[in-house]
Amino acid sequence: MELLATHPGVPIARSEFLDKVWGYSRETNIDTQVIDVHISHLRRKLGDSCERPKLIHTVHGVGYALKL
Repeated sequence: MELLATHPGVPIARSEFLDKVWGYSRETNIDTQVIDVHISHLRRKLGDSCERPKLIHTVHGVGYALKL
């Protein structure tokens, strides 16, 4: 959440989440679906909907962005 909150409105790539949050390099072969699962859990905790998100928006082909 901190990464999204410090860059509101800016799409954050899944690979950037892996790098900045978990410390994995971009060359590491990790399934980025783990990011989707964590975002889903975060949305649920915030009461945000994945069908009609108000806070965390999916940016198709990129990642996620926080809309305030």
